[in-house]
Amino acid sequence: MYPAWPIIESISADISYALRQIRKSSGFAITVMMTLAIGIAASMAMFTVVDHVLLRPLPYANARELVEIKEAGIKGPLMFGGTFLDIQQWRERSRTLQAIAFHTYDKPTSFLEGNAGPVQVNTPKVSTNLFATLGVKPAMGRGFDDSNGDEFARNSDAKTAVLSDAVWRDGFGADPDIVGKVLRVNGNSYTVIGVMPRGFQFPFNPEKPQIWIPIELGESDKARIKNATPEYRIIARLKAGAGIAAAEAELRVIQADVAKQYTDPYAREDVTSVELRGYSDSVVEGNVREALLALLAASSVLWLIACVNVTSLLLARSASRQRDIAVRAALGASRWRITRQLLVEGLVLSGAASLLGLGLVSLALKLFCRMYL
Repeated sequence: MYPAWPIIESISADISYALRQIRKSSGFAITVMMTLAIGIAASMAMFTVVDHVLLRPLPYANARELVEIKEAGIKGPLMFGGTFLDIQQWRERSRTLQAIAFHTYDKPTSFLEGNAGPVQVNTPKVSTNLFATLGVKPAMGRGFDDSNGDEFARNSDAKTAVLSDAVWRDGFGADPDIVGKVLRVNGNSYTVIGVMPRGFQFPFNPEKPQIWIPIELGESDKARIKNATPEYRIIARLKAGAGIAAAEAELRVIQADVAKQYTDPYAREDVTSVELRGYSDSVVEGNVREALLALLAASSVLWLIACVNVTSLLLARSASRQRDIAVRAALGASRWRITRQLLVEGLVLSGAASLLGLGLVSLALKLFCRMYL
């Protein structure tokens, strides 16, 4: 009536016998499990980090179309990106770029006066079209962009702010009526006009929760004076079908003409060209990418060594159990029965090691996040 029952009963007997054997040699079992667990944990933890940092696309719409732009000259690319007047020229004259946005990257800590007390935040100032360029809309309220899209930096929204989901939840208890309320950052008042979706970050992977404030252009933005005109980080979206090489070639031609408008020859020689690269490449620097890949390779080798060591231990133990196996064979156990029993013991040990490895992975990732995020 129950054809599967004998199979289940046989497997259950094998597992019970395997557990008895493991208890008899607990030192051997602990050695095997710890060796496998460390190998599994190291390789899984590093792959998780590499997957999140290098393999997964950035959480923006069509992230492969996003590029970072930097002006360049005789000394190479500028540290940040470019000046407002030059960005404005690219926006008006480029035929390969769909949109150009810019922002500051304020790493000094700002203090938000939240409902639960002061909260440390980053407050990058952004052009009004930044969220539209990234292709991400606020989950609540609106962004800074104009309805007609003619301007992308202005003063009319200078005292407004868009909150990250983390700030909205941690600083204001996920208040559903937060839009329209006034908050204070470093003693300055801002009206909340929107809240971004959970997980949204820009610049990517910041040290603290973020509040975005529109850039206020000043008199220094209306001139091209070396060391006096603010430089902004620039992110642009390519038009459909346009490649990075084509956009870079076009902008170099435009910038060569724009550079003639610099009256200071020393300033001009630093901005005669431009350099473009995919925005995802700018998030992770080349030395960091190489280090992560090297660590992933090293952890994979460690896992392979653990597997080889465990295999050697199991073979050695099997050799020491020849008398036990011979007795079982004399009592009528078939070769398949004995082989199956050894396989079940190996599966029990590897299963327990896998569970232990998962626990170690979770602990390692939590420590990694606390140290570097």
